[in-house]
Amino acid sequence: MNGVYDPYKAFAYFNNNYSLKRGTKSWFHTECPYCMKRFGDKKMAISIDYGWCRCFRCGWTGSIYQFIMDTEDVTYFRAKEIIQNTKPEQFSIDTINDIVVDKKVQGIELPYSYKSLLYGDSSIAKRSRYYLSERGFNLEQLDQQGIGYCDEHYKAQADESSKEAFRKDYYARLIIPFKRSGKLIYYIARSILPNEPLRYKNPSVDDVGIGKSELLFNEDALNIYDDVWLFEGVFDALTIGSHCVSSQGWALSKEQIAIIRRSGCKRLWFAPDKGFYKKAVETSLQFIESEKEIYVINFDNILPNSPDLKDANELGKELCIKESERTERMTYGEAISIIMD
Repeated sequence: MNGVYDPYKAFAYFNNNYSLKRGTKSWFHTECPYCMKRFGDKKMAISIDYGWCRCFRCGWTGSIYQFIMDTEDVTYFRAKEIIQNTKPEQFSIDTINDIVVDKKVQGIELPYSYKSLLYGDSSIAKRSRYYLSERGFNLEQLDQQGIGYCDEHYKAQADESSKEAFRKDYYARLIIPFKRSGKLIYYIARSILPNEPLRYKNPSVDDVGIGKSELLFNEDALNIYDDVWLFEGVFDALTIGSHCVSSQGWALSKEQIAIIRRSGCKRLWFAPDKGFYKKAVETSLQFIESEKEIYVINFDNILPNSPDLKDANELGKELCIKESERTERMTYGEAISIIMD
């Protein structure tokens, strides 16, 4: 058991335990356990693909695991076990595919020896958890987003060259998945070894059919939350929460711009590192005249006498949120004024 989310087992669990009403795509509706005593109608939406729940009456939102934790009064680890111990064999796989799989999105496989963050007791498993804990992350929250690690070297096949084998070897690396409609379509791999010269190692376009400039980390959040924060780096997005995405650079590609524009979020919050406020404002111009409300948070205002603390992960969640609360909606005129100053 490696802790990887299985949409087939998730569907079986909810199909067995709740009266589901089919919604659009992979969304289902049932009574909301958080407000059903007052209303009793089916306003809780559950997405099997996204692994996410949202009540359209009381506003509760959270992962499928959080839903199980609350309704069955269990720990996060136990909630994962409940899903993984559910047997989907009683259903036709073709039938489940019709329900939970978005056929417009073709997924890829996780790299060799991938394990979910909270599973395993190898030295690499322990080092991975220590590395993230030291940076202030909540390990359960990271695990819910699919963060994991690889603790074995890839075993090359007889017909593979040394170059091909190296390309598939992610030993001692954190694996950070990129998903679209709940399907894994890309990942980046961050070394946890101190003397590793190649800090990041990403799959090639030949291996996965897409490059990181064509997508956003955690882009499903754009269709789950009304308010979404946009960062440059993955670890900054992970610091603030599951409503955050990252672009891996402020020069957004046409694919990334299109993803954001056609998404369902209502308010987009740009959150640049210190010193990049003007650049983020410039980038925001591509969305200011859209239907979305645009906000650009100026982290230059936070701890100005601490120049080494530059991004959200270094500044901390509390200070970043306080600054966002002082941030007003950006207008086109204000953006131009800031850029020209």
